[in-house]
Amino acid sequence: MKTGEVEIDVSDLKVLNRASPNLPMLPDAEASERTRLTYRYIDMRTERMQR
Repeated sequence: MKTGEVEIDVSDLKVLNRASPNLPMLPDAEASERTRLTYRYIDMRTERMQR
């Protein structure tokens, strides 16, 4: 697609593993530096890190 969006049409889906229901930090809460460094892959998705 020109917009960079991805469009898929799923005909069959099989869940292999369920994710834990709780994130290590709340999405809108300010996490400590230690938590942010431990879960760096989540921190990189925050708006502050996207700038």
